[in-house]
Amino acid sequence: MNIDSMNKMKADKIMNALLELGISANHRGFMYIAYAEQLILENQAYMVGITKALYIDIAKAFTTSPCSVEHCIRTAIKSGWELAPAEIRAKF
Repeated sequence: MNIDSMNKMKADKIMNALLELGISANHRGFMYIAYAEQLILENQAYMVGITKALYIDIAKAFTTSPCSVEHCIRTAIKSGWELAPAEIRAKF
């Protein structure tokens, strides 16, 4: 198994987990969250500076502002949380 196929498997797992949580792929925040999880898996230091580093790097990758990244992530999470069935929310 090569690195590209391993990264594809990680990305698929991340996206499936987000979909299971009820976060729609139609939200811009969906891709931001998926990308954030990949960055964090590659470099745990992002967990220390979420707003100072993570959102900035996501914004650069998607050519938007860190403020927009934060807003879209919050909106996607809120929407997913409200739509997810209780048994799914209980898992997390």
